[in-house]
Amino acid sequence: NNMMYLMNTGAVTFYGVFVGTMVAGTQTLSSKGGEDLFVMRLDNAGKVSWVRGFGSPLNDFLGFMRMGINGDVFLSGLFNGPMTLGTQAMPHKGGTDVYFVRFRP
Repeated sequence: NNMMYLMNTGAVTFYGVFVGTMVAGTQTLSSKGGEDLFVMRLDNAGKVSWVRGFGSPLNDFLGFMRMGINGDVFLSGLFNGPMTLGTQAMPHKGGTDVYFVRFRP
């Protein structure tokens, strides 16, 4: 369930799932457990502009991604344990919970 947006600058923004560790440019993302999520932007030369990873100790799921007019990225999906998005702790209420997040590159 990967989705990609081509921006008018030639940059590409996309999201996906990773397990364990993932290297993106000079950054290494580490899974919190199970399947974790990432969102990444590549510039028009194919170099990583930025990447963010997030997840809970269990498998997490991507729902949708939309781009804001100024390049912000909006994601939603499901998570199955305590998760931190940036500096915001997302409490787990039991079962499967929903997240909605905005990334400002």
